[in-house]
Amino acid sequence: MYGGNELFDYEIDSTFWNDMKLSLITLGLIVVFMLVLTSFSVWLTFWGIVSIVLSFPMAFFFYREVFGVVSLGILNGAAAFVIIGIGTTCSALLVRPCCFKAERPLGLIHTGRDARSEAK
Repeated sequence: MYGGNELFDYEIDSTFWNDMKLSLITLGLIVVFMLVLTSFSVWLTFWGIVSIVLSFPMAFFFYREVFGVVSLGILNGAAAFVIIGIGTTCSALLVRPCCFKAERPLGLIHTGRDARSEAK
């Protein structure tokens, strides 16, 4: 009466969709962060967010078609935060030369060197 597969499925679904709501809030905060990082350049912020958002369908394609897994689990909902975090870091590293042209004349070459030195 008070259990079974229906209750378990309901809990999993509600947890998954609550995680998705939190990831949308996180993405909204990332938009604000990117705006500040790019010195309020809407163009660079837009393309940075597009690169992050387009990683989801690509990841889903590989997950479903290449690896043959047909269902999404609760861990995949949590992976949205990881994708957003990695995408934000990559966008920030690529945008930095555009915002500081006077300080960083070598552009992407300097960004690659800077990323390697920060990783150590």
